[in-house]
Amino acid sequence: MPTVTLRDVAARAGVSMKTVSNVVHNVDGKVSPQTADRVRQAIEELGYRPNLSARRLRSGRSRVIALAVPDLRNPYFADVAAATIEAARHRGYNVFIEQTGDDAEAELRATEGLNDPMIEGVIMAPLHLDQRQLATREIPVPLVLLGHREHDIACDRVGFDNAEATRQITAHLLDQGYRRIAVIGRQDDVPDATAGQRIDGYRRAHKEAGIVVDPRLEPSLRRSPYSRAAGAECTAALLALPQPPDAVFCLADVLAFG
Repeated sequence: MPTVTLRDVAARAGVSMKTVSNVVHNVDGKVSPQTADRVRQAIEELGYRPNLSARRLRSGRSRVIALAVPDLRNPYFADVAAATIEAARHRGYNVFIEQTGDDAEAELRATEGLNDPMIEGVIMAPLHLDQRQLATREIPVPLVLLGHREHDIACDRVGFDNAEATRQITAHLLDQGYRRIAVIGRQDDVPDATAGQRIDGYRRAHKEAGIVVDPRLEPSLRRSPYSRAAGAECTAALLALPQPPDAVFCLADVLAFG
């Protein structure tokens, strides 16, 4: 089937190619509403699709952003990816998704746009990246960080008060009468991690209730990033204690599934 061109649409609508271009590019004030409606009808009847590659060459814009997350098997990051794609689509953008895994170098490469000139901006959930590494960025691609780790660089962050959220969740379990509440998700090998803030909230709730936490109820994960295997491993250790927990609080859904 031959490709429908701008010229074909112009001929069907009885207007100039410039008029069709103004309608396609939403140039206000250049075309009357009646003519614009005629052009749109011709576009629909002919099934015309703009040449995006040519448009990108003319505008110098790719309208592509990258989303970099540690592990797409984690349901949280899968939800983040789906929401990002939907929001980007409504604004005429495409999303390139990168899985960084347990690799600080991959995270740093992501903050620089994956060395791809098509990437106009990056949304990233860092796992290991620290302030020193961020300061070495050679390509200043617009960057948005997900999570509550503090980085003193010129970029936006999206997060919430992890310590307070965890304090409230733990307090709720204490209010239900549980006294040996285990927490799965502690990560001693990840400095300044979100997990540390959540553990602080867990401990604060116990302190406010006058309860001393058994340190054995806070097993440290030996696997990073979070996974079902890590959740299962910690739970097995907890259930093997002489005094097993009467409640378990997981810091992520994927740990709870495990």
